[in-house]
Amino acid sequence: MTRTIIIQQITPVFQKVFNDTALTLLPEHSAADFDKWDSINHVILIARIEKLMKINISTGELIKIKTVGELADLIAEKLAE
Repeated sequence: MTRTIIIQQITPVFQKVFNDTALTLLPEHSAADFDKWDSINHVILIARIEKLMKINISTGELIKIKTVGELADLIAEKLAE
């Protein structure tokens, strides 16, 4: 699955968590780009993405992720396993 398709699939999760149906995710987006991206919303985002994509992301993997694009790349890796 490509990065673009993964970002399209996880966009509704971000829209719901941040209560913004007009939100468009870009690969370069990071937590700094979202006012409501705090530690609680981070946990909610990851839990919902893991459920949606049927994957598990370790804490060590999460620490390395800085952008939405990097998250999409990690999801692609997990799906390929």
